[in-house]
Amino acid sequence: YSDWYSLMENYTGTPEPEISVSVQPANPEPNAPTTRAISTSYYNWSGYVSDLGDSSSKFYTQAQVDYTQPTISSVESGTVTLNSYWIGFGGYDGSEKLVQAGTSTRGKSTHRAWYEYLSDTGDTVYMQYIDSLPVSAGDSIHVYISFQKANNKFEYYIANNTTGKSASGYVELDAGKQFDGTTVEWVAERCKVNGSLASLGDYGTITMKNCKATLNSSNTWLNLGNLSGLNKVTMIGNSGNTLSSP
Repeated sequence: YSDWYSLMENYTGTPEPEISVSVQPANPEPNAPTTRAISTSYYNWSGYVSDLGDSSSKFYTQAQVDYTQPTISSVESGTVTLNSYWIGFGGYDGSEKLVQAGTSTRGKSTHRAWYEYLSDTGDTVYMQYIDSLPVSAGDSIHVYISFQKANNKFEYYIANNTTGKSASGYVELDAGKQFDGTTVEWVAERCKVNGSLASLGDYGTITMKNCKATLNSSNTWLNLGNLSGLNKVTMIGNSGNTLSSP
């Protein structure tokens, strides 16, 4: 209750989200045959993933995170730069089902909040910008997502605790097509733009706090470090050089 109260004490209202389709995000692209390991690398993801395994009877139902929207100190000249910071369910280890929400930075100064959902059947809505929720570098961001599998509902809630503004919504989805709750992620990503990976803006360091999730077997919030099947993901470049590491 105290956590909820501190988040809500500056609440002033939730405007109707104004969304616009943006760019196609990237599914994880492994640099080697996919294996379940403590440490792994991808061309576009960096962060932590809890993987319960395909045969698990348990699945994740809620996740949350707090972080400060990074300042981009430099970008690669002549390239498109698009960083995103998010939490999500699915999309890992070959899964094409993914629901997620977070914030992004295009170039050095265009910061926006967004949500999206992907599917293995083509029922996909790419990055939906929430234009009613302004975001700037240095803002304190809180992101919460949930999926009601029985009701086919994906919920996102993004709060800018610096401005006291927030945005939220329910999206009616087909759990069989878009929800893979066997994994939960906390990720910094370089997205795909027009089918190609964007360059990664130099964000320095992002500290993700309050990284927690709940399972269908309990409403108890579990800290990331106490989750099972934890994978540490490093983002690499085409030559195998490290771009971002947790």
